[in-house]
Amino acid sequence: MDDVRTPVRAGAAAPYGQVLVNEKWRGSAIAQGFQGKIKPIFEDGLGLVDFHLSNQTCVLYISETDMVVGNSYKRKLVRFRKATSLRGIVLVEKTRISEQYFQSVQKFVVLELGMTLLPVASQTEASQLLIQLVHEESKEHGHNPFALIWPSRLSWPWFSRSLGLGK
Repeated sequence: MDDVRTPVRAGAAAPYGQVLVNEKWRGSAIAQGFQGKIKPIFEDGLGLVDFHLSNQTCVLYISETDMVVGNSYKRKLVRFRKATSLRGIVLVEKTRISEQYFQSVQKFVVLELGMTLLPVASQTEASQLLIQLVHEESKEHGHNPFALIWPSRLSWPWFSRSLGLGK
């Protein structure tokens, strides 16, 4: 059930290595797949969002049933896009049954809304992908132990003079 008043909860962010999960996913194959790998924090009131990975990234899930039954997922995605500037990732359950609908969903999500779309075969695969995304979001970016360490700016004048480039 979507929260009509709050399409996206502002400021929602999971601690590193954890994921905020919409209460509707409690007991699902996705939630069970998290066990022992990342800690799910179940919350009611996340609005349209199914999973909050960080303060910048949200995941919305389109199930096989959502695609086959109708276009209600389109309203959900449009409301999300209009309500926030957060990076939205859309996971789509692509199975033999939903495969015929996938191309139109892909065009809508990627071309019309400009969001990232990732197909998954099942909720179990979705949980594995979410675990990888949480681990990636938790990494310390900008730290490369193999990067060449350059001399500080204070030593640049000396360095350039030694090469005959400075005065």
